[in-house]
Amino acid sequence: MTTDTTATQRRSGPSYTIVVALLGAFLDGYDLVIISGALLFIKADLHLSPGQVGWVAATAFAGMVVGALVFGWLTDHIGRAGAFGFVLALFVVGSLVSALAVTPLMLIAGRAIVGLGIGADLPVSTTLIAESAPRHTRGSMTGLMQVFWFAGATCSGLIGLGMYALLGADSWRWMLASAIVIAAIVMVLRQRVPESTRWVKAHHTTPAATAVPRQTWSILFSPGIRAALAFSCLFWFLVTIRGAGYNLYTPTFLREIGLSGVTVSLGLSTIVNLVNTLAALIGVYYLDRIGRRRIILWCWAIPTALTFVLAAISGGNAIAMFVMICVSALPLQILAMALFALSVEPFPTLVRGTAQSLSSASGKAGGFIAVLAFPPLLAALGWQNMTLTLAAIMTAGLIIGLLLKIPETRRRSLESLEHDLAQPSRPAEAP
Repeated sequence: MTTDTTATQRRSGPSYTIVVALLGAFLDGYDLVIISGALLFIKADLHLSPGQVGWVAATAFAGMVVGALVFGWLTDHIGRAGAFGFVLALFVVGSLVSALAVTPLMLIAGRAIVGLGIGADLPVSTTLIAESAPRHTRGSMTGLMQVFWFAGATCSGLIGLGMYALLGADSWRWMLASAIVIAAIVMVLRQRVPESTRWVKAHHTTPAATAVPRQTWSILFSPGIRAALAFSCLFWFLVTIRGAGYNLYTPTFLREIGLSGVTVSLGLSTIVNLVNTLAALIGVYYLDRIGRRRIILWCWAIPTALTFVLAAISGGNAIAMFVMICVSALPLQILAMALFALSVEPFPTLVRGTAQSLSSASGKAGGFIAVLAFPPLLAALGWQNMTLTLAAIMTAGLIIGLLLKIPETRRRSLESLEHDLAQPSRPAEAP
């Protein structure tokens, strides 16, 4: 470890690193929800077709898939802090292009660049938190990514309401540009974040470190690790499919089911995100007390059943539908918190960023599919049949998850996990 790195760590301890990393999730939630409010006005201003609306919403997710895969791999080779300092520059450029867009193509290009920045940031942030937090609170610390995500989403709703009150339909450009201010602040704070001591130690003491680019995939798909990777990728994909369409199109959905008015739809959407923030905060208490796999399976089974209920009441009272959408999503916030932990804990330090990037990319791919398919499926199937289809997909995912056996990571050191998972004969956790 260099003298400069040691001095930086004295100035900026693990708590500072964790808080600054969590701000990346805040920015992610802020941006992806601010576009949902802006879409209420962009469609008319730029004369977007229904297909173009879908692409504006989905392109950011496509960018996230690419950003996650590239920068997750990169952070294993140049270091966590090395990637951490500049990934948000992509976000700033993309937000500026989006805010200044005068054509649908320009807007879509801006959202793609934003997606690259967000996708690049999440694997680095989650990995840094896991490698900085004490083992007895590591689940809660990584799980706070979900709390900060919804805190950012709630904040974006409040700012969107304020901008609409001041500027009316012209506020969408300012909504998109407002994320630049937050990104700039976070970029400044990140200059003091030191390199992960675990990453430095692994690269200085592991003879195979120089061969990591060739060995990454063989490590990730080794018998002791691949089940955990499959489980994490599966549920990130599923939970984002379930949540992305409803979250992104909540204002539009509220208007279509009769809760009309921009202020009403934006206000109710903000309340939903605030409730989800509180639900995620409750999950912080349990993450280091209950096993990750158990939390994930239970918190998936409950909304799966409730989604069937939602399908049954679709086409009925608009308020009842809205309430059921909100209630069925609450367990997913706790599930996502456990997934943040599980996407980094079981994997060796030398490939931890890559492993998290695969989980993150799986989730963003699910989001891309959901937001792109949501409008045409709604038009073709109606709310009831679309929701029933979603419930069937959720059921299939639950069955697969029950079949995948993974080890327990709660309150175990990353070093002991790395040692044990290298042994193919180690038994997996019971259902």
